[in-house]
This record gives sequence, C-alpha cells and structure tokens, in this order.
Amino acid sequence: MTRRLETPEQARERLGQQRLSEREQAELWARVSASAVDGGAFARRPARVWMLSLGLAAIGAALALFVLNEPTAPAAPIAKPVQLDPCALDSSASVLKLPVQCASKAVQIGGDEWQLEHGAEVARVSNGARVERGRVQFRVRPRKQAGDAPFVVKVSHAEVRVIGTVFVIDQQQSRGTVHVSEGVIEVVWSNGDKQRVAAGESASWPRPKVEPPAPQLQTPRATKALDLEAVMDRLLLLRSQKRFSEAAVLLRDTLATKSLGGPQRERISYELGLALDAGGAPSCQHWRKHSASFGDSRSKRALDAKLASCRSE
Repeated sequence: MTRRLETPEQARERLGQQRLSEREQAELWARVSASAVDGGAFARRPARVWMLSLGLAAIGAALALFVLNEPTAPAAPIAKPVQLDPCALDSSASVLKLPVQCASKAVQIGGDEWQLEHGAEVARVSNGARVERGRVQFRVRPRKQAGDAPFVVKVSHAEVRVIGTVFVIDQQQSRGTVHVSEGVIEVVWSNGDKQRVAAGESASWPRPKVEPPAPQLQTPRATKALDLEAVMDRLLLLRSQKRFSEAAVLLRDTLATKSLGGPQRERISYELGLALDAGGAPSCQHWRKHSASFGDSRSKRALDAKLASCRSE
C-alpha cells in the first residue's frame, strides 16, 4: 500500500511545530515555498526523501538546542599570590635577621623581649642568644627560682650573663659595647675574668691589654675580691627578687668595711643609691654625698641625671 504524500500546506503546518531556530525555520520555509511555486515538485518527491529531510532537520534542531542549553562549567578561581612581610620576625627561627630597610622590630622569645634594630642578626642558643652583628636590646624577665639558669648573650669577645634586667648590645664585627638600662649584668671575658656592669654603666670589647700585677700583691687583693664577690652575688639575688630594702642594708654594711679600696667603695655607694631609688626610699641626700666623693667617676652622666631629678623635687 502506497503511503500518501503530504501536501505543501500540511508540511508547513508540521514544520511550524518543530523546535528549530529562527534561522533554520526561515531556510525551511523558503525551500517549502520554492517547491510549491515549482508546480508541486516538493509534493511529488518520493516519501523516503521527504521523510529523510525532515528527520535530518529535526536531528539538527535537537543538537543545536542541546549545545545551547548545555551548562558551562564555571572557571576555576585564580589564587592570589601571598604577600610576605620582609620585615617580619619569626620567633621560632634559629636565626633572626632584620633587613637594613626595616624599622626596629621586637619579638617575644621564652618570655623575654628581643628588639632588633635594622641590619641586626641574632642566633638562638641554649639559654640565650648570640649577637652576630648589629644593635639588639634585650628585656629579660627575672629568674627568681633557685634552679633557673641565667640568660646568656654571646658576643665576639665575651658572654653576658643576666638574671633579670634591660640592656643593649651593639656588635660590630670584632668590637662592640653593652649598656645597661636596668639591673646588673655580669660580663665574662674570654680569658675568664668577670666584670659587673650596673644600670647607667657600659662595657666595651676588646678590652685594652693590662699588665698583670706583681705576684706579691695578689694575695691580699684576692681576699678582698672574694668578700666583694660574695656581696655582689647576694645583691644580684636581692635585686632580682625586688627585695630592695634588704639590698640597701647589705650595701650600707659593706660601705662600713674599712678594707674597701676607692673604686670598690664608689661602686658600692652607687649600688646603694640605685637600691634606694628602686625601693622608693629617699635618695637625694645619698646622691649628693656620692657626687661630692666620686664626682668624676665613669657614671658621671647617670649621676648628673639623678642630681637634676633631685633639684626638681
């Protein structure tokens, strides 16, 4: 049985129902219209050819709709580069360096504060630090327990031992200085000698070479040095525990000892003034007496500041 062919009008009606784009519909309508004008050539085509054309058109329309409706995957976000601060200090690093273009930076390490100036380099060592170069201020918390090890700072010619104080070290190649702002430190030189440096005082390295004293003078001086060494050890402990009134009593008793030499007496007198200030006791009378006795001492600058403060009261 022969299948009945569609008329051009029926083809127009069915093509109008296809899901084609506007451009595809326009092209198909043009072809249908042209076939109708040709005297029915469109209608006279074999059914299989006609059905094949319609099938191909429907497939093309479906593919176009699938491509147009296919969701586009969002583009992956581009990670922004992390901007690192070149002046930041890592408290966990074994070596801390502050570039020369950076301002002063402070970092907390083990309860102590290390403040590096530009260009400074400090290495962490057991119980302290080693200043390789530059200027560094250390604010060391008090070591109050009997078993606490002192804070130690190594420099080119010595090491500085601290129980609790504020001081600045400036290491420049093979020379340097340490200046104490608060408390007392002990400088242990490379040959084993020890030097106490109190608030307002400084020490420098390398030390000038000094001829050793004559052997016959060693014995009496050794006894005095041992007594003074014990006094200073006791004083250091009392200051670290903020027992300033007891420190003042200890220093007054020591000044009453007639065996003290001139430099030793000046040192004990200066320490007494600091103990009075720290404990809140009146100290101006003592500073005036100290100035009259030791006015041209190496602590003259700090002493002048004390006297100026007394004049303003």
